[in-house]
Amino acid sequence: MRRPAIGLVAAAAVMAPLITSAAASASPAVTRPVIFSAEQAGAAVHKTRVHYRFVATTFNLPNSNKIPYSTGGGLSVQLRSADDIFVLGISAVPGSQWNAAAADLQPGNCVSAGCIFYSNGNSPVMNAGDNVTLSAFYNASTGFMFFKATDNTAGTFFAGRFSDPGALFASVRVGAEFAVFPAGTPGSAFIDPAADFRLALLTSTEVTQLNGTHVSLVPSAQVVETSDGTSTGTVQVNAPTVFNNGKNTGIWVRHH
Repeated sequence: MRRPAIGLVAAAAVMAPLITSAAASASPAVTRPVIFSAEQAGAAVHKTRVHYRFVATTFNLPNSNKIPYSTGGGLSVQLRSADDIFVLGISAVPGSQWNAAAADLQPGNCVSAGCIFYSNGNSPVMNAGDNVTLSAFYNASTGFMFFKATDNTAGTFFAGRFSDPGALFASVRVGAEFAVFPAGTPGSAFIDPAADFRLALLTSTEVTQLNGTHVSLVPSAQVVETSDGTSTGTVQVNAPTVFNNGKNTGIWVRHH
């Protein structure tokens, strides 16, 4: 099966210091900083002169027919630097099973399969409703990246490691994405739902700095997916709140 969406936007994302009118129209409760994206929605953790080594989150896989793009979408965890972006995600196209968990290491400006310099996608089938945990850990002392996608319901997993010596990841993201490659855009038009609905609830989210300090999502930025990836675009998918001591956030698809 085609793996439609484990990429992410890097160069196209725009940081805004506070909520703007576009994001406010879909979620007036947002008070966190906002990053606008053409293909991602979720939470981003970043702090100046801080690096990160671990991220994990857990969710129940939604019905793939709820994905708001006919070309597909996915849920992922990401460790990001200026040069390299590691993505562990699971994706599907509407109507298919979620059997496409994959790990990629790729430059932030990647726009084709040829620029992905590490890729592994051999996961078992994971069904809608299954409880899944995604985790990634970078061991700076050995230079190895370890990743694991665990289907807690079925008792199966997809895991591996690869060497990435000298990596320094300056930020972390958790959430949903809807394009194939970094710096990409969805390959189809947004499907406007009849009403707002929650695509997924991310729970038990853990983020750890390189020095071992644990960080919650409370100080995170909200990544908002808009029609053109900017603050003036129409908000289509967002994650307006974090709760449960900064461990949970919902990914919401918005009606217009």
